[in-house]
Amino acid sequence: MGALAKWGKMTELVATMGEDSVVADYCSRIAEGEHPRDISLSYGVSPIIMREWMESVPERMRKWELAKRCLADHLQWDSITEAQNCDVESVQLGKYRTETYLKAASVFNRKDYGAKVEVEINQQISITAALEEAHKRVINGVTYDQQQPTNLITDRQHEQHGGRSLVEHDAAMSEVGKD
Repeated sequence: MGALAKWGKMTELVATMGEDSVVADYCSRIAEGEHPRDISLSYGVSPIIMREWMESVPERMRKWELAKRCLADHLQWDSITEAQNCDVESVQLGKYRTETYLKAASVFNRKDYGAKVEVEINQQISITAALEEAHKRVINGVTYDQQQPTNLITDRQHEQHGGRSLVEHDAAMSEVGKD
């Protein structure tokens, strides 16, 4: 069957049911946990044609996303029910099902059920020093310190420190002050 014939079935479906009804039925069935492929095939439409039709209008995709969030909620509640209903003999199976439901929920609704990542930064930066360093780089030109590739120094600083890295220079200067 060619693509034109498959689109013909989609056109016929929309003419019969109405666009809003097709979207509402399709999304409701997804929210209830039915597989999108099975829904499409029940209409007599190829899953790829159905998906392309859904994606062709932003409002349809908004409803699709809502259906996926509803499915994620459904799966989350199913995981709770599964955990509550397992007995001593079925603990491992219940645990497996619960984890699978929650993992699927995190795919369908990352915002509410996805893994949360917290970033903590424990470093302080002096804005004044950073601006002064940037100003020096612009005025003097920049080279990479050979011993510490991540440490930017100017040509003039490199010459002033006898070719040593700033870390070596600072260490030597702190030793001088101890005498």
